Amino acid sequence: MAERILIAEDESRVAQTLCRALSLPEGGNYHVESCGSGEEALALLRETRFDLLITDLRMPGMNGFELLHKCQSIRPDLRRILITAYGSPYIEEKADQLGVDAYLAKPFSIKSLVQAVQNTLNDKKRCDARRQNPGLDAEVHQALQSRMDRLCDDIGARAVLLHDHTGDALVESGQGGEFDRKAFLVAQGHTMAAASALSQVLGEQDAFDLHLHEGTKYETYTARANAQLFLTVILDKEGNNSRIGIVWLYLRRAITDLGGLLSNEPPPAAVQPMDAAEHRAALQALEEALQSADAASEPAPPRGVSADDHKAVISYEQAKALGLLREDDT
Repeated sequence: MAERILIAEDESRVAQTLCRALSLPEGGNYHVESCGSGEEALALLRETRFDLLITDLRMPGMNGFELLHKCQSIRPDLRRILITAYGSPYIEEKADQLGVDAYLAKPFSIKSLVQAVQNTLNDKKRCDARRQNPGLDAEVHQALQSRMDRLCDDIGARAVLLHDHTGDALVESGQGGEFDRKAFLVAQGHTMAAASALSQVLGEQDAFDLHLHEGTKYETYTARANAQLFLTVILDKEGNNSRIGIVWLYLRRAITDLGGLLSNEPPPAAVQPMDAAEHRAALQALEEALQSADAASEPAPPRGVSADDHKAVISYEQAKALGLLREDDT
């Protein structure tokens, strides 16, 4: 997927020239958008994920330095290039203090611009790869694989994937669907990035965000495994009787286990596994309990039918084994 570039330039002819140069195959075939002010750029950056900002220094209203400063708080991972016709040692020093990745003084050639953009985005990819690669050794990778295989079997998933926002799968179990998996994982990564931004706005850094896509052919779930990786589950819609609550339960438990493995922390104390019959009975009881909860808002049962007939009970051991209870809950 092409990187997204935003150009903040109040001179429309300059903006059009830069957009055209960078969107052509010779210029990198990037997805480029432009706006005429710092205020517009800030609004776009809050709404859409961009990989690179190219901003002019002098613009009406908010200038380039002000825009760059605000970007540090709302999009700290955004790469930035400053262009200006008023170059000076002071401006270069100020740009360096703001963490600008490249500085171009007008007039500059299209070739120099394209080179600066390519260098900046290539450096971003290298930094992202270093930051996102947890440096897994064979033992940890095998543990992750085993846990994901179990999750895949537990919920009858078509595939379970641990991936980053670039669409690269670190560990995978099962097989994907009949679609572009790379594009799918990138889209899921961007969706979860928006969810993370929402958690930051609300001040809930430890929130559990779960994205559900319920289509006619596939049902997918994505949750964050750690700061850089996501866990995505793909189920076939046809013939899948899983309920959201059941999938959420298993996915939440898997996220906890994977998070411990990725951070090299000892996993939580293992719950004594149930045998096959106990497992089926516990799931059936949980399903009945969920159905009872769904029916709670329905009219009272007809006269002669006891309300107890509508209750479903799970034993303590079953609830504990399904992850509904933790040790500290007791």
